[in-house]
Amino acid sequence: MAVTIRDIANELKISHTTVSRVLRGKGENFISDATRNKVMQLAQAMGYQPNRIARALVTGHTNLIALIGAHLYTPYSAQVAFQLAQELKRNHYELIVRTMEEDSDERHLLAAPQFPVDGMIAFDYPLGAIEFSDNTGSPSPAIVGMGAYFLEQTDTVEIDLFSVTLEAVQHLVEIGCRRIAYLVSQKCNQIGDDRHDAYQRVIEESGLQPHYIVTYGESRNAYYQTVINACQHADRPDGIFCHNDDMAIGAYRALCDLGLKVPTDVALVGCDGIEDTEYLERPITTIMQPIKEMCALAWKFLKQRIQEPDYPPQRVVLQPKLVIRASSQR
Repeated sequence: MAVTIRDIANELKISHTTVSRVLRGKGENFISDATRNKVMQLAQAMGYQPNRIARALVTGHTNLIALIGAHLYTPYSAQVAFQLAQELKRNHYELIVRTMEEDSDERHLLAAPQFPVDGMIAFDYPLGAIEFSDNTGSPSPAIVGMGAYFLEQTDTVEIDLFSVTLEAVQHLVEIGCRRIAYLVSQKCNQIGDDRHDAYQRVIEESGLQPHYIVTYGESRNAYYQTVINACQHADRPDGIFCHNDDMAIGAYRALCDLGLKVPTDVALVGCDGIEDTEYLERPITTIMQPIKEMCALAWKFLKQRIQEPDYPPQRVVLQPKLVIRASSQR
C-alpha cells in the first residue's frame, strides 16, 4: 500500500498540512528546519512517492521541467542535463529530457496539454522554443533558452562563443600555425555561427587562408574518418580548431593513426570542456563552458517566469574560458 502524507504525519505526530507544505517546498518562514528535516528523512525512509496527478489538480503545477535539445546524446549535453537535474532536485522539481531534431515533424508534441510541464528549457535549440510558444489553445508553459543558440523573444542565458573562439584561433596563430583548419559539421559551417565567424575573422586578419574540414556525420567515427581523409596530403593543416570536443577527440585519434605528432605536427583545440579531453596522452586544449553557472541561471529565470508570467525579460551573457593544454603547447 502506498505511503500517504497522513501516514507520515501520524508517525511524527504533526499535522498533515505541515507535512504537505514541507514536501512541496513551502512554509520556509514558519516551519522549523528541525521539523523539515524530520519530515524529509521519514518520507524517504518510508518510500513516500507523491501523487503527481493529484498534486497537479490541486496546485495547477506538475513540478516537471522539460529539457529540449537537438543533440542531447553528446557528453557535453549529458553534463548539462545532469547539472540541471541537480538544480531542479534541490527545488523539488524533476527533469524530463526530450531530444527533438530541428526539422522534426514531432515539434507539435511540445504543445500543452499534450506535454504537461510547468516550464521548458531549450538548450542550443531555438526552433524548439518557437514551436513551443507559437501553439494556440491551452496556455504554454514558461520558456527559457540557454546555450550558444537562443531566441531573442524568450528569457535567455547566452554563451558567448565568439570572443573565446577569437582567443582560441589566435592562440594557434601565436604558436606558429600557418595552415589552420576548422573542423565543423555541414550545418554549422555558415555565416552567423559564432565559432565560424570568429575563426574566419582571425584567419583573415592574420593574412592566412581559411581551410574548412567539413564532416557530414554526427559521431566520433565520422569525425575520425573526415580528418583521416583531410590530413593524408602534403598540404595538411598544422593546426585544427574543432567545433566541439567530440570532433577534437576524433581528430586526435586520426592524427595519431596517421603517425602525426600532436602538437608538433598538428596542434589541436576543441570546444566544450568535456572530461574526456583531460585523459589522453596529450590532453586537449579546449574552450571550457560555464555549465554550472548556465544551468543555475536558467533555472532561476524559469522559476521567476513560472511564478510571475509578466515579469520583465531576463537575459545574461556568460563567458567561457580557454584552457590551454598539451595539444597546443609547442
